[in-house]
Amino acid sequence: MTSENTKPIILWLAIITILITGAVIRFATWDRSFRETDEGKQRILLGFDPYYHLRRADLAANGVSIPGKDYFSAYPFGAQSHWPRIYDYYLSVFLRIGNMAGVTPETAVGYAPVLLGILSIFC
Repeated sequence: MTSENTKPIILWLAIITILITGAVIRFATWDRSFRETDEGKQRILLGFDPYYHLRRADLAANGVSIPGKDYFSAYPFGAQSHWPRIYDYYLSVFLRIGNMAGVTPETAVGYAPVLLGILSIFC
């Protein structure tokens, strides 16, 4: 049996092990999510939703309010945006940091799921 003094140590070791394992799994496929272009390696976003959220996050990162009705979604009449804005504001933080670091927006938001996964453990 473990004593009461060693339980917090075991808990923190388990959390650290989970964090390291999650980061290794996430970054194991990192190279496969890039393609070679004339300008170097470029991150690939799969599907339509990542580009939609990237566009909304780009608006937020540039200080523009995220619209409630999105005219680009259902052109020409537009559609009501049913996605919460908080996720796009979260991504805009990574866009701002990526802009200062000089990386592409697609690469900058690639780190967002890792941090969100880590935060979900503690919340």
